[in-house]
Amino acid sequence: MVTATWIEAYPKEVLLQKYSTRLELRPMRKQDAQALLSLFLSIPGEDRFYLKEDVTSRCVVSQWAHGLDYDWALPLLAVIGGEVVADATLHRRRQMGRAHIVRPAPWWTQATATKA
Repeated sequence: MVTATWIEAYPKEVLLQKYSTRLELRPMRKQDAQALLSLFLSIPGEDRFYLKEDVTSRCVVSQWAHGLDYDWALPLLAVIGGEVVADATLHRRRQMGRAHIVRPAPWWTQATATKA
């Protein structure tokens, strides 16, 4: 079981250098469902088109929040001032992993970050 190893690394404070903005990068918790839904609702439909599931469905997001299994996948949230501004999920698959990252357009240009 690697949960302890993954979780011990978080939360992390990250500095978006270009904008001198700090964000917190941390694992998703059950109580984050509404904030995550708000993030997905802020993304235009044409950008959500390529996502695997209907992320605007309260039911879908609630299932994710209440079915968290950090050994299967580690959902990470980027939070600024209490607002979820990006979502990334690290999926474990034997010797390799896979990452999915979702962030709304206002944050696309703010990719350069360092550990604060």
